[in-house]
Amino acid sequence: MEKSTFLTFTFLLIFLSACGPNKEQVKEEKETVTETKPEKETDNPWTGTWTFTDGYVDYTMEVSEDYGEKHLCVFTAEGIQTYYVIECIGLVTGDSLQMKNPVVRDGDFRMKDRIKMNEPILTLTRENDGVVFTSWNQLGNNYPDNHSGKVCFKKNPRKPKQAAANFDQIIKDLRKKDSFNQKAAWEKRGLNQSGKAVIAIMNEGKEKFLVGIQKIKDSKSSEEETSVQLNELADKLLEEELDTEEMEFLVEEISPAVEALGFDPVVIFN
Repeated sequence: MEKSTFLTFTFLLIFLSACGPNKEQVKEEKETVTETKPEKETDNPWTGTWTFTDGYVDYTMEVSEDYGEKHLCVFTAEGIQTYYVIECIGLVTGDSLQMKNPVVRDGDFRMKDRIKMNEPILTLTRENDGVVFTSWNQLGNNYPDNHSGKVCFKKNPRKPKQAAANFDQIIKDLRKKDSFNQKAAWEKRGLNQSGKAVIAIMNEGKEKFLVGIQKIKDSKSSEEETSVQLNELADKLLEEELDTEEMEFLVEEISPAVEALGFDPVVIFN
């Protein structure tokens, strides 16, 4: 049976024209740009929320936790006569993060038929001084020069992940919940209820995960250690012999526990 590869993300963005800077332009523009350097970070420098506005459209880019050299990215563009959501892969190459393989999730992305999938649609490049420059490779904005090679996107201050105050109660409530044995819960998802043997596997996997996440929370580890432990716990769960629909049902049931710990289930169960 297949294992679930859980992945859902909503992404917003606007792209009007394609334009990229040459090296001399970037150097020239860098001298004229005054920008506040981002604060020092101990985690991956790309992960987080990046924002930019051209006065007409607001752009937001959500960059997920990293998986080796790749990130799941969501580009947000919303403003005057503009709205759409794009999901893509962020590939780290040296000091740059390149957005590739865009998929339109919502809205009207007028350039979708002209996008070259294997080439970057947008690139962020971090200089040695910490300033991040944007290359609008296949995307555009409302600046006459497309603002390519200039400082555009700034990373929002990161808030430390914290467990919900009622975390323990959430875990208790989830452990009491008995959805897998309820035929109506399966029908609500448009599924036929699986057999007793499968339900037993799902219940056991759920219990192990909830007990494990409670231990992680009680250990009071650092955020980095908690993230590692949580990902390991999720990986073990995803090894269970369940088909895609069964695994998605199981993950949906335990996702509130991940959220209560301050993490994104979509990232953890990817």
